[in-house]
This record gives sequence, structure tokens and C-alpha cells, in this order.
Amino acid sequence: MNKNPPLPETIDFGPDEGISYRTDQNVATGPQDPSDWTLDRTWNEPEQSLFASLGLNLNGAAQGTASDISAYPNPATTATSFRYDTPDAVKCQIIVVGDTYQSYYLQTFSTPARNLVLPLDLNAFPKGKRYRIYYVLYNGTTLYYKGHGDIKVN
Repeated sequence: MNKNPPLPETIDFGPDEGISYRTDQNVATGPQDPSDWTLDRTWNEPEQSLFASLGLNLNGAAQGTASDISAYPNPATTATSFRYDTPDAVKCQIIVVGDTYQSYYLQTFSTPARNLVLPLDLNAFPKGKRYRIYYVLYNGTTLYYKGHGDIKVN
């Protein structure tokens, strides 16, 4: 019996480039991916395992709302900024992964905040590829909001 672990699933970034185009000033421009920067209801096993250390029920009902979630500019060359706003102060963890869930960046913000703008240095990311930013907003052991958005590094 073969006991080798299954190969990682590959991320489906969506149709066309699968990103939502944004300027340096965070203004939408060009094609927009409607699956990006919104609430994700359920996550598959590879997605859930990225945030296992948080100890949250990631497929439970989200207990809050978030707005103005984005990464800009997108596509980017050397840097992009991830941002969100919430009506309540929450903690946040983000993980940036490649197309087979390999992690390129992880950041946890343990001080609750109602908004965040996080600059991401993309210089170490291989160019000409797409990446997914997963984000989990939470209060203690309560899932507040979770989702994803895709970026492209030129």
C-alpha cells in the first residue's frame, strides 16, 4: 500500500490573470477578480493547514465584517501593500503562498486594530508569477473574517 503523502493541490487563480488590478493609489483599474478580497466561506485542507497554529475553526461562521480589503499596486514589481478596515479591533494573520501553497511570507499582528496597511517587500519573490494572500481576522478563538486575494509580481 502506498503511504506517500498526496501532492499539494494547485491553486486556481481564476479566469484571465485572476487578479484585481490596482494603482499605486489603490484605485481599481483594469480587470477585477470578483473572488478576491471577499469573505471565503469554506477553505480546503491545504488552506486550513496554513493557519493551524491559530487554533480556530476556519470553516465556522465569520463573526464580523471587513471592507476595503485589497493589495496595491497589483500587479507589482518590488512591493505591494495589503490593507483592510473593520468596525471592531481584531488580530490578523496573513500568509502569502505560491501556486502549490508554498509559503513565501507570514506575518501575525497580535495587537488588535480596526485597520491595517502592511507593506510587503516582493524582491525575494520569483518574478512573472501569481501569488495568493490569505488573511484571517480573529478575536481570541473567534473567527472574525477570512479570505484571499491574488497578486502578480512582474
